[in-house]
Amino acid sequence: FVAPSSAAIGDAAAHLAASPVVLGKLEDGLVQPSDFTAGALHKIRVFFRAEQATGLRAALRLTAPDDFDFGGEPCNVEDLEDYIYATGSTAVLPGVLACSVDAGSGAYGAHGQVLISLDGEILGGSRYGFQVQVRNPVGGSLSSATLEAWHLTVLSASGHPVDGTSEPLRLNLAESVGLAWGLYGNRFGVPGRLGIEVSSYRPFSLSGALATVTISPIKTLATKTSRLRIIAPFGYEWDISNARYENETAGAAGVPGTSADLPGGLPSVTLSNSTLEWGSAEYNEQHTYGFVAEIKVPDATPTASVNAFFVEFGDWDSGDFADRHEAAVVSASDVHALRDAAVTSAHTMQNALATLTLQVRTISEIPAGGALLVTSPANFTFAAACHVQILQVPSNGPAEFECNASTNAQDKGEVLLANKKATENMPPGLYSLHVSVTNPVATPNAVSGSTPCGYDQCWTFVSLQDKTNTSSILDLQTSVPGFAVRGQLAHAEMVLLTEEQRLAIKQSTRPGRVTRIVFALELAEDATSAAEMVVRGPPGILFKTDCLPGVKTTSTKVFGRTELWDTAIYSKWPFAAQVTACRGSANVARLGIEAGLLAGHRYAWQMEFVAASSDDPRDDNVWSVDYNDEASLPFQSFNLSTFTDTLLTPTSPAESTVTPLFLEFRPRTAVPGGSGMLVLQAPTPFYFEHQHGSCDIELMSLPESGGEFKFESEDLRCTVDEESTFTMTVELALGLDLLAGVRHRLVAHVRNPVGELASQAWVLQSFASPATDLSSALDEGQVSGFPVVKAATLWSVQFGNGVETPQNKGLDYVTLKLWATLPAELQTGDVLQILGPSSFSFVNTSVNGGQCNSFEWDADVPSGAPVVANLQDVAVSCSSSQILVAYGGPAEIAAGARLALLFKTRNPRVTPAASENYWRFEQRRGSSVECAGLAHGYRITPQLESVSVSLLGPLFAAQSKSEVQLSFRVVSNCTLVLITAEDPPGFSLAAATLRTAVVSPSTGGGEQPLSDAVVVPAGLSATATMLRPSPTLASTSANSALIAASVREGQLVRFVLEDVKLAVAGGETLWSLETFAGAVHLDKREATGFRQPGLISVIHKSLKNELEPALSP
Repeated sequence: FVAPSSAAIGDAAAHLAASPVVLGKLEDGLVQPSDFTAGALHKIRVFFRAEQATGLRAALRLTAPDDFDFGGEPCNVEDLEDYIYATGSTAVLPGVLACSVDAGSGAYGAHGQVLISLDGEILGGSRYGFQVQVRNPVGGSLSSATLEAWHLTVLSASGHPVDGTSEPLRLNLAESVGLAWGLYGNRFGVPGRLGIEVSSYRPFSLSGALATVTISPIKTLATKTSRLRIIAPFGYEWDISNARYENETAGAAGVPGTSADLPGGLPSVTLSNSTLEWGSAEYNEQHTYGFVAEIKVPDATPTASVNAFFVEFGDWDSGDFADRHEAAVVSASDVHALRDAAVTSAHTMQNALATLTLQVRTISEIPAGGALLVTSPANFTFAAACHVQILQVPSNGPAEFECNASTNAQDKGEVLLANKKATENMPPGLYSLHVSVTNPVATPNAVSGSTPCGYDQCWTFVSLQDKTNTSSILDLQTSVPGFAVRGQLAHAEMVLLTEEQRLAIKQSTRPGRVTRIVFALELAEDATSAAEMVVRGPPGILFKTDCLPGVKTTSTKVFGRTELWDTAIYSKWPFAAQVTACRGSANVARLGIEAGLLAGHRYAWQMEFVAASSDDPRDDNVWSVDYNDEASLPFQSFNLSTFTDTLLTPTSPAESTVTPLFLEFRPRTAVPGGSGMLVLQAPTPFYFEHQHGSCDIELMSLPESGGEFKFESEDLRCTVDEESTFTMTVELALGLDLLAGVRHRLVAHVRNPVGELASQAWVLQSFASPATDLSSALDEGQVSGFPVVKAATLWSVQFGNGVETPQNKGLDYVTLKLWATLPAELQTGDVLQILGPSSFSFVNTSVNGGQCNSFEWDADVPSGAPVVANLQDVAVSCSSSQILVAYGGPAEIAAGARLALLFKTRNPRVTPAASENYWRFEQRRGSSVECAGLAHGYRITPQLESVSVSLLGPLFAAQSKSEVQLSFRVVSNCTLVLITAEDPPGFSLAAATLRTAVVSPSTGGGEQPLSDAVVVPAGLSATATMLRPSPTLASTSANSALIAASVREGQLVRFVLEDVKLAVAGGETLWSLETFAGAVHLDKREATGFRQPGLISVIHKSLKNELEPALSP
């Protein structure tokens, strides 16, 4: 090899620089709006067919007319609807990297040009489609130039133009040369003013009949003399031979529901029968018009254009905005033809059992007794009673399939798939199923011009109304290419790396991360010519479009360092067998390899890709390799290091609200206590509540076997970085691990951002140590977030009588005043939902049907705002701790409506847990929340239960000393009980002692002694009496006794006090019992006790002998 001189290189570069650039011509260029109206924010759909290939890292430059505005950075570019890409005739843009905006030259300084940077290559001869958001200018800026200024240029990686539009992008593909679309003054699609209905979307080739299109009503916004044009979706053909346009008084010749003949009469049919055009005529706003014609439905839903009718009322050729009155885009339904069909195999090895993935989208419902029929190429063998594994079915689709297979006269396999419940239908939608098949002997799959799929091996899908009748076709059938079947590779595997090798190549098993793995293969035959290697990965992984930089074959790179290469196992990759190319598409990479790999040698190579973003529920976590007309059986991939069963639930999604946040997760890898930690990262607008970097959380382990375990607060360290308050870190104490495979719940507090925010993913990570690098990384997972919505202008929960203290006792009946003011309009079907803490109940259990406990509309509301109680069709229902107020009225109510209820309920026994003691309000519209509110619940003063006080004797008279028995059930764990004799006066417990102190367990069973129970002597603190920490609390009143005892929640306590001096007078007694835990006052209850006898005093005594008075003393 002789290197050229630098002078020669310079001469060549100068020659190339001076050469003219040949700009290719983009074909089939379309720009189609979703809204013609001036000032509208909408998405334009762009289609084009490239002439020349660009190479990788291509770009597109889309130029709009003056004053169109693509918005700020970044611009919003997206794929089109799935149906556009269904047949493969239109492709998605190959990996959008960025979208940037340049200012246009219009008077308003709008951003009228976008540059879309791509990762992949625009291929010559391929059609592409995409959509981008734009705001239309106001009408005054429209000119004839607007109709000619939509242009698209395809650029190479260096920014040089490759292809471009020599004419404006068109609105209608049927126009050979035409103008782009222009603005209209009004939207001609308001309900009641325009309707288009197609009687059937069955293809003409299947039905043999034309469909009827009814365009009615046609009602203009104002009386105008104007033209009218209706463009059908591409591929449809109008037929007006039986058209009707007269008003309904003409009977069968008229159009029902119309008040006048269509002014333009019969239209002209133009542009390959795709367009109806009416000449100028006067349309009166007082009249309703209509038109009925027939149309030929094509064999497929359009994919080179949007599937919609364009209706224009005005002069579409004019640049004068005053001539352009109204326009609309009316979506059409799908053509009844199967689409999105695909057949993929876990491997392509001959004579081996393989798992096929069969996918197809049905448009029509398959009735009971119908089926899907899939026909394979020749010599594929299915088991007669084949088994189906469901990957995806439409909602309400079959839970199980009946699968029957047979071989037809052409030795092709036929698989009949029907709902196993024979009386149920199969709804339309995407079906994706696994079926096992035995591959035939090695069979090539060459391009063919004589088959419906374009290759030798075709798979055909048919939907049948009657599974016993193969001619009872519902949707037009479809065929897709199969795959070549190959001989067997001697060996293929994913190499299991040592920890040192894993770190050396920076292998990560976390989801969504760039990672690298090492493959190894051994050929059965020498590779004597250049060939393509196909590496097929598990669903969800992603190879870069240009994956060549990620392929390593040298001994210095494959395992990270030369010394980590095991020469006893792996042969060095031959220099001659250069990897010349690598093209990735989703989970498949295709490598171009020169000849040189030899049979009998095991070769290792490294590849880079992006790991799947989440666990796939399927069992196909495998790889396979095809090369040199040989194929491997599937071999196992790595398991993702991720969390499963994640669920993030805020107490409230209201903006600017501090809300408890409940996160459930299941680690795949244990997190060690003492060194491990969890890191939860919220989207940046969120803010974790903290005090000087320290946060309060709850963490629970929830094993399926039961035995919920709550981590103590001292066993957790929660911190928030004050520089990044959207990130929270939780460290675990030594010996307290988060166990793998066990469900956990984390409760934290977060402040929702200001303003509405779409749902964004949160990220949960775990680490073995604080290093947080690859060596420490454990699991990672994205957790679905929640949308932040408007906060209710007012949301409050108050006691109905305005007095708080008397109504917050446990089990007391209370009246609550619930007020909410809506910041959003109230629409028909909206539901106002009130959720109390779970321990409250609003339902009337004595009746069925969700009837609420006693409630009434609160009349004490400010004037001025609409009151929900006064609206039509308002229904209130209840279920457990939920109140639903449904609005079914005919009118939309402006923002500011007031909900005001007075509701009777009963307090729970105790205050709900801090993270659950909230009252929530939401305005729901279908599955979405329009606004929300959150209010703290009030504290409940628990009341001791089952309280009884009895006098045991032996003395019963007032002022006697006697024994008193007290029994009660504890609601909260406590360490002290204060007993007070409130009435009658004169009781003294100063000298009382405990004769008996026992408890009965909450679960039942016999009494057990409270061995540590003791009466605290009068004037002495509990601390001096008890060895455990207690408050400085003393019995200072003679009528009180303080008893130190450890009692658990739910236990029934019985105390017998000796030497209690009874009251000075008889009567019904009143007692008070209070409990404490440390310094915290817990429960209190006043109760009526025994009725104390009075004291009988003898004021005179004498002994008389009634028989012999003289003998009396």
